Amino acid sequence: MVPTFAVDDGFRSRLTLNRRESAGLVATGASPLHQLKRTRIYKMTVPADILADRYSGLARLVERLHRRLLDVVKVELGVLEISHISPVQALLLTAIDGEVSVRDLTRRAYHLGSSISYNLKKLTEHGYVSQAPSPHDKRSVHVSLTEKGVELGDRLRARDLLLAQRIFEGEQGASDLQVALGVLRQLEQRWYEHVEAGGAV
Repeated sequence: MVPTFAVDDGFRSRLTLNRRESAGLVATGASPLHQLKRTRIYKMTVPADILADRYSGLARLVERLHRRLLDVVKVELGVLEISHISPVQALLLTAIDGEVSVRDLTRRAYHLGSSISYNLKKLTEHGYVSQAPSPHDKRSVHVSLTEKGVELGDRLRARDLLLAQRIFEGEQGASDLQVALGVLRQLEQRWYEHVEAGGAV
């Protein structure tokens, strides 16, 4: 007999929501996964080999999405006629909010230490970022956006909004975005817990 596993609410292969329930996901502001648990979805089980294939496919999809996002940012930089910074540097710029330490920015932007140092150096050279020693800890460096950096960040976010409106148009699109965000956040949390547990299953 092939072993089976119950599929978690956040990872169902199909999410069937009527229009009233879909609107509720956006209107209430509640957790999409909490809302999904209250939605009438048929219970189902999936054979272990199929579950493994789907999980592997999801993990590979996350990896491909990151590369595709960099392609999208590269196109957006081209539209804005900016060629002197890379997509990675543009994403790093949009992660800077106010004054932040390099250490906190590394955690927030999920960059490697050497990578973030290089990219911050390039953003600083082009006048988008300023760096200064922390007044409380001289070993720590704080970074913030210059006026030029704030302007570019605003232009990139405006382009993001246009793309989001085109991809997730209308009520159903907004609902789909909310569900996708909830599922990916749950996946991130489960992976984090697995790492913190040292791989214990």
